[in-house]
Amino acid sequence: MAENKEILDSAAQMSNTDPSNMMGLVDGLTEMFEKGWKLAEAANIPATDKIDKLIVCGMGGSAISGDIAAMALKNKADFPVLVNRSYSCPRYVGASTLMIFISYSGNTEETISTFKEAVKKGVKMMAISSGGQLKELAAKNNVPLIEVPKGLPPRSALGYLLSSLLCAVYRSGLAGDLKNDFDETAALLKRLHKKFGAASSSRENEAKQMAVRLSGKLPVIMASEATTAAAALRWKTQLNENSKMTALLSIFPELNHNDMVNFSFLKPGAHEMAFVLLRDETDPERMKKRIEITKSLISGHVGGITEVWSQGESALARTMSLILFGDYLSLYLAALGGVDPTPVDIIEKLKKELGR
Repeated sequence: MAENKEILDSAAQMSNTDPSNMMGLVDGLTEMFEKGWKLAEAANIPATDKIDKLIVCGMGGSAISGDIAAMALKNKADFPVLVNRSYSCPRYVGASTLMIFISYSGNTEETISTFKEAVKKGVKMMAISSGGQLKELAAKNNVPLIEVPKGLPPRSALGYLLSSLLCAVYRSGLAGDLKNDFDETAALLKRLHKKFGAASSSRENEAKQMAVRLSGKLPVIMASEATTAAAALRWKTQLNENSKMTALLSIFPELNHNDMVNFSFLKPGAHEMAFVLLRDETDPERMKKRIEITKSLISGHVGGITEVWSQGESALARTMSLILFGDYLSLYLAALGGVDPTPVDIIEKLKKELGR
């Protein structure tokens, strides 16, 4: 345990397993978040008539922006925000639908396929990308494009992609006070970088402390559908890609109808699972009661549950506070596991095979 803390507090040992400096990219999240908004402010984004739904189309690190936006806009917009991770448009899209296509590389084949179909359906469209086919298709079809900087692993471009998406919605006239939420979130992230970043000692850094507890375990991330589900999905995918770890996702209240049964059959010390619960004080009272009862029923079976609470006022700020914690956590787990967080070779092999 002490040795693990020494690794996380040693700049030299941390850099040994992070030659491409993924830590620097997580450190840069706030700057990217602020720049992404400015890029969208400078883009040609037209005002949009009232819409009946917003559909964000993307995959992986691009699609998570849609999940976060859905959480941020849940109590602000009079239309649903849906995320389409598919090769095609849903049948229900029409002239009153706004579809925003996000592909960091610009070459995500599922997103490109959906874009081409959307053009034929005549829906309202926007695009966010660093270039590639999506940029070309947007120009060809007179679709407004927000172009973000190139050269990052897609999952590291979340700051650019998310704030560009939010600003596009704001500038379209679809969410009046979203700028206040953006400003609050940017200020909060700056404070939390100091709290969770590598320069913060393990004695005070909760993300490092959790990494020590989770190292060598199978993380089970529990969250609330109402508030923390988007952050939990980001945690899972960052642990998958950065830490090279399997992680399970279990969401309230659905988990009370299935997962808690098998959790209740676990025996402490007889499994390698480590349970983490993402919490938010704005959860409905009925949800809070459900969570507390569930904890009392299963905690003894699963070996305890570690809680991480969101911070901030707006839904956007609270979601991003949890995401920043999870991003740092994934890098600390990578260091403890002795793996380079940047490469995702098997994904590249899949793309190569699909391209044949």
